[in-house]
Amino acid sequence: MAVKLNAGDVGRIDVQTIYPEHLIYDQKHNSRSVPHTEEEIKELAASILEHSQLQPAIGRRVDGNKVQIVAGFGRCAAIAYINKHLNPKKPMKVLVRVTDMNAEEAFVKSIVENIERAETTPIDDAHAQRRLREDFGWTEAKIAEFYKKSIAHIGQLRKLLVLDTPTKAAIAAGTLPVSVAIDLTELPEAERKPTLAAATVNGTVNGEVVRRAVRQKRQTTGQNGKSLSMKEVRSYFEGKTGPAEQEHVRKLAEGMMKFIAGKLTEKEMDKMLDNLKEPKQK
Repeated sequence: MAVKLNAGDVGRIDVQTIYPEHLIYDQKHNSRSVPHTEEEIKELAASILEHSQLQPAIGRRVDGNKVQIVAGFGRCAAIAYINKHLNPKKPMKVLVRVTDMNAEEAFVKSIVENIERAETTPIDDAHAQRRLREDFGWTEAKIAEFYKKSIAHIGQLRKLLVLDTPTKAAIAAGTLPVSVAIDLTELPEAERKPTLAAATVNGTVNGEVVRRAVRQKRQTTGQNGKSLSMKEVRSYFEGKTGPAEQEHVRKLAEGMMKFIAGKLTEKEMDKMLDNLKEPKQK
């Protein structure tokens, strides 16, 4: 997962033990969009008490001798929990690998570590990619190369950022498939929540219900932004295609209905429009 950064070489590396309250925390450097839950912190604390801290957190030097956490937010939180609730008379220190690096390098380190520990979700990736894009000027191609994904895949994840917090949480929890969430982004914001509710039965999301809503929305839009059903579109065209002299209109209507239904490709529709000419008046 090597990638060329904007900074120079990373400086010296020291391994230190530091009390958690003496560390600096900035969630901007955490590539997880949602911090560890209380339950996760308790489980990690129990593991550290039993097995000790197996992997050091990663920090960077800031303002002289201060250390800012780059990766290992969960480990720091777990040790802070141990010191406050489980073993206050004998507080523990956090094992930290301290390195000289800039903000961009620090954020990339956080991403790499979380990916290697399998601790990221599609929502985490989408938020991390937005920071790479907005804060550090990464292009879609550079992000795709870093994640070893296609540019199209990166673009799909980017769509997830428009969803509301509960929907993002469902994606992170794995109860809402990413493909269905991406379909939801094709709907107006006001229609996403009721559509998702209609598609959910006993906690399981029926993706076809969401896709059907998206297809209906794409069919056509009438006056005042009201979406028309296929039946309404057909009725409209049938009202325009009565007399024999309106043969060209009938053919256009038939072609449009086939195109809307997915029975004609864009190329075929273009060819039909090129060939369909209104008869000249005699």
